[in-house]
Amino acid sequence: MMFACRNETIFSLQNSCCRTDLEEKVLKEIRPSPNEHLVVRNAVNKIVELLEKAKPFLGIDYTVSVQGSFAKDTWLSGDVDADVFILLDKRYCLSVAVVDRLLRVLEKKILRGYRVEYSYAQHPYIRVYVEPVWIEIVPGCRVEAGEKPLTAVDRTPFHTNYVREHLESWQRDEVRLLKKFMKGVGVYGAEVAVRGFSGYLVELLIITFGCFRKVLEVATNWRPPVYIAPPGTSIEQARRLRHKYSDSVMFVPDPVDPSRNVAAAVSRRSLALFILASTLYLKMPSKVFFFPPKPPSSPNKLLEKAGWRAKRIIVVSLKSSEKVIEDIAWGIGWRIARRIASLLENLGFTVVDYSAYASSKSIWVLVEVGEEAKPPLTL
Repeated sequence: MMFACRNETIFSLQNSCCRTDLEEKVLKEIRPSPNEHLVVRNAVNKIVELLEKAKPFLGIDYTVSVQGSFAKDTWLSGDVDADVFILLDKRYCLSVAVVDRLLRVLEKKILRGYRVEYSYAQHPYIRVYVEPVWIEIVPGCRVEAGEKPLTAVDRTPFHTNYVREHLESWQRDEVRLLKKFMKGVGVYGAEVAVRGFSGYLVELLIITFGCFRKVLEVATNWRPPVYIAPPGTSIEQARRLRHKYSDSVMFVPDPVDPSRNVAAAVSRRSLALFILASTLYLKMPSKVFFFPPKPPSSPNKLLEKAGWRAKRIIVVSLKSSEKVIEDIAWGIGWRIARRIASLLENLGFTVVDYSAYASSKSIWVLVEVGEEAKPPLTL
């Protein structure tokens, strides 16, 4: 049985977009309140003000720009992504030494009294705690529209502008619903740990299909390879991406740079989970999709909950005496899981599922098989 939307919540007759009572209730829990907006805005404005005032002291020219889901107003209550970019001139934005020195001076002189943490991606960046919000200060290169980006973050301001221009005000809540749904089923995030849908990809899906329910309806018919063309791109551009991203299962050209696949991080597993979850939700809606029970906190507790299936789950534990960058640890964990699953299949086992968990000092790999004993060897 399909659950019909309420007539009074139809927002776009062209796309037949609507929300059910359940979705309205979920939105009340995940939409930031006016007070939460004000608190985050004040924190972001404080950092922007400090960075602007620091220009003469630092003796270096840069542009301060607010980015992230906060800038696009697509963030979830209690889970804001507030980034403040320092866009540097191309003459020195690629110098790790210059960027590192800039951040060190900001930390010691300009942000004195605030809690500051260092992190590293292509370049170092810092996280600043302005109660009750963590704000990331991210250096990048100042590039013009159409110019080739020099670092991984240089496209971000253009992504923000595109989303602002193409996302209608009522669709911000549609993005929130889709984000929360994907978080609930475990496919939100492009990082190695998840290999799922990035926030920008979620926004593009809403811009392309109109609303949360439309994305789910379309997704029930997806089979890899999946080709999607956001406004300003074409299916032909999506298809051409397959040559450059041969390992991908989903192809979405970036409207800002059509040679880039926004969905490159989405794994076959994450795509399959989203297709399945979309199908199940449309047949039998439930808040559990948005607010699932907390997962077991350790592999041992997972085995306790697995019951009779625990006999068919192989667990591999690796420990490190030194701290490892978590993204690297997750990558190692997933590679080991895939290798073990492949080895077991070659031995005749049916691999039901496999997963990995990683922290800075440990990696856990779990592989579930369909048999409790090794299948007989066939020649």
